[in-house]
Amino acid sequence: MIKIDKTCSGAYYIRGCAFEKLSKLDQAVKDLRTALKYDPNHVSASFSLASCENKRGNYDIANEAYLKALETDLLSKKNNEDGTFYRYKLDIQSP
Repeated sequence: MIKIDKTCSGAYYIRGCAFEKLSKLDQAVKDLRTALKYDPNHVSASFSLASCENKRGNYDIANEAYLKALETDLLSKKNNEDGTFYRYKLDIQSP
């Protein structure tokens, strides 16, 4: 798919997940960042990026990616019947 459409965030996400499963974390991070470049609101790519960065010991970067994923997910959910969205402020503190 990437050969056909170099901007397909889903294809980069899937390949990034495959690299993560193979413990090829550098390649996984590269693909997941590319997925987020083309779709900054790709929640699963943000969570997977956070997981990879955590495994690589980049805890601050992982935390930022987790927070981005959570914020994006919360902002994308409709929270009442008239279809408007609520904004959430994540107030997560490090131990």
